[in-house]
Amino acid sequence: MTLAYPTELRVEQYELFQSLLLPAAKAGRPRSVNLMLVVQAILYVLVSGGAWRLLPHEYPPYSTVYYYFRQWRTDGSWKRIHDQLVQWVRVGEDRLPSPSAASLDSQTVASAVMVHQDVDYDAGKKTKGRKRFTLVDTLGLLIAVKVVAANTQSGKVQSNCSLRLSKSVPACLACCESGSMVALVML
Repeated sequence: MTLAYPTELRVEQYELFQSLLLPAAKAGRPRSVNLMLVVQAILYVLVSGGAWRLLPHEYPPYSTVYYYFRQWRTDGSWKRIHDQLVQWVRVGEDRLPSPSAASLDSQTVASAVMVHQDVDYDAGKKTKGRKRFTLVDTLGLLIAVKVVAANTQSGKVQSNCSLRLSKSVPACLACCESGSMVALVML
């Protein structure tokens, strides 16, 4: 099978993906859209950075594709898919499915001119914008991400990420940067 776009999944990849989605609702009209094409379209938009309305005509209408994207975000499907893929990658690398150590880091990013939500000034970096905190395991796989105003201090986000991590990972040692000090936290 020849793939039309580099973002498309092979049938075997889609079958793994499909096994992680919630089944269609029993009530209501039966699903008539090809979910494989919906997933392909979502990946196309996310990887290309294009607008939903600019989807190629091979895919379902953008409104249908966006509906499923939002539905899966709301019902937690994307989180479930991410967590399962992380576990599969970790097992493939001969690691335990759950990480035993993690690293928390932050990056301040200047915001766009018209963005005003969660924007402030980071005096340390002399940047007006947002700060993103990422929590990754020892393989560099994403565990959690939090985007906040740039003036938010690391301590507040560390406790939030620690709570998030403790819910998804039974026991984990996290390395957290706080200014120039590094702390090891047992969760």
